[in-house]
Formats: sequence, structure tokens, C-alpha cells
Amino acid sequence: ERRLFHSQFALADQKEGMAAFLEKRKPTFKHR
Repeated sequence: ERRLFHSQFALADQKEGMAAFLEKRKPTFKHR
């Protein structure tokens, strides 16, 4: 369960990272 939770955060951050890169802006990661 915990592993799934962490992988969901990683996936969200990965998407944000890609979106930020494509939009030429700094990514705002939710997970720290």
C-alpha cells in the first residue's frame, strides 16, 4: 500500500516535471 502511494507521488512529479519542461517554466513538485 505504501509503495503504491509513493509511486503515485513519483508519477505526479514526473508529469509535472515534463509539463514544466515543455512550458519552459520551473516545476512545482507536490511531493518533497
